[in-house]
Amino acid sequence: MVLMLIGVICTTGCVIISSNDATPTGTLSVSSTPPGSSVYLDNVYKGTTPLNLENIPTGTYNLTLNMSGYDDWQTSVLINNSETTSHTAVLTPTPKANIVVQKTGCLENWSVSMGTYYTASFVVYNTGEAAAKNVHLLMDLICDENVEDSATVYIGYLAPGEQISVSADLDGKFGSSYTVKWSTIYE
Repeated sequence: MVLMLIGVICTTGCVIISSNDATPTGTLSVSSTPPGSSVYLDNVYKGTTPLNLENIPTGTYNLTLNMSGYDDWQTSVLINNSETTSHTAVLTPTPKANIVVQKTGCLENWSVSMGTYYTASFVVYNTGEAAAKNVHLLMDLICDENVEDSATVYIGYLAPGEQISVSADLDGKFGSSYTVKWSTIYE
């Protein structure tokens, strides 16, 4: 009988009290210099800067911004109920290696019974601010615009400010005039 009475009372205009289960949320506003960096909130991609993220449940989150050619930027953010939390990241360019090659001396030649070997000698420098990895020096022995022989010297790792001397023997024809062209590849 009590349940029936409550039902009658509620259908005749009583106020039903209910709990509010809505999660408190806030807004996160993120910008960066330069703009266009990827935004991750707790390692979940959210978009690119500038970006406003609304209805984020209150709490502490890890905010990460990244962009190719720049160091990652990270901070911890606290989202408060009904508030906007703003962060502006100034991204720092990632230091780069810079490989410089200097030919040392002239192209030295020496003869053997089948032909002539030419020794090409170089000094390879890293003038950049970061280490260079997997450094290769590529050399071509050129005669009349034709490549007669090629060699690759694997140097490996060069720290900033480091230099190394390298040489390679290239096979040519006796009595011909040669030049050496070179290039480098590295990470």
